[in-house]
Amino acid sequence: MVTPLPTAPVPPLSRLPELVSDPPDLTTPLSPEAARALGDGLVIRWGWHDSPFGRVLLADSDRGLCWLGFERAEDGRDGLTELAAAWPDARRICDPQATRPLANRLFDAPTAPPPPLLLKGTAFQIAVWRALMRIPPGAVASYEAVADAVGNPAALRAVGAAGGRNPVCVLVPCHRAVQKSGVIHRYRYGVPLKQALLAWEQDRSEPERRAARPPP
Repeated sequence: MVTPLPTAPVPPLSRLPELVSDPPDLTTPLSPEAARALGDGLVIRWGWHDSPFGRVLLADSDRGLCWLGFERAEDGRDGLTELAAAWPDARRICDPQATRPLANRLFDAPTAPPPPLLLKGTAFQIAVWRALMRIPPGAVASYEAVADAVGNPAALRAVGAAGGRNPVCVLVPCHRAVQKSGVIHRYRYGVPLKQALLAWEQDRSEPERRAARPPP
């Protein structure tokens, strides 16, 4: 269930390369082949936790956070089924005590750098996810801008599809990609949640933006 939050206007669209410099690279990218090679040597500890937007599933490993998702996708898939499909050969252990400290801080500081991430995907998907991480909290970018940033301006649908397969939502902020017109549409966990995330981030990041503005 999504907790209703106040809505806010979508921030003006920005060209992605002009938003911020590249964030510190804390990601460990894995191709599907490399992920299979890990086999059952990868131990994943997972747990359900409360958030301002309903329950979230976190899954962490010694290589980095490898899953962050809400309870159920819009198409009906539940988080545990998706986690098992993403990491079928890993040893998955239910251990909410281990994931609780990370869960507690994820939604307290939306502008803080993300923890180390373990991202499994194709080269194109990884490129899109890294581009999305350059969009700062409180801002949005068009799918066209993201496609330009990965060097494939015509790949709008592929960019949207890559965002939809993002295994670490919020931290890899596919919700910050919108249509060029500013219209908010399509999100793995439903448009209302996408709108709520954008409004929440805008509200939380506004004091920092005001403090960063030069005096008149």
